[in-house]
Amino acid sequence: MRSLPAIPAALAAAFLAACVPDPGGPGGEAPWRLVALDGEAFGALATMDLSQPGRATGEGPCNRWFADRRGPPPGFPLGPIGATRRACDQLALEGRFFAALASVDRIAESGPGRLRLTGGGREMVFVRP
Repeated sequence: MRSLPAIPAALAAAFLAACVPDPGGPGGEAPWRLVALDGEAFGALATMDLSQPGRATGEGPCNRWFADRRGPPPGFPLGPIGATRRACDQLALEGRFFAALASVDRIAESGPGRLRLTGGGREMVFVRP
């Protein structure tokens, strides 16, 4: 049996980095995770990624979503929210998530690793995983 030549570690690392997507997206930061909606714990996975200038993207309990961000903080008005159309058993929670996301218009840090979005009588609390 013939052995293959050794691959330099730096080359192997560069190859793996090019093949494995960064879970945090551009900038290498993980997306924010929703933990509370209107004062209650949120019972499903929903995320928000703010790493792209002028954009907000993420995942609801069933679908990926995206929107333009309009205006600098502390304002947080989003343009129309677009989303994929997959069905799942958490569509009711996803509907609550998207309704709140469409209503909020203010963003503020509410402690280390915490974001609070408010507006339209709604409140969303996100944390860094």
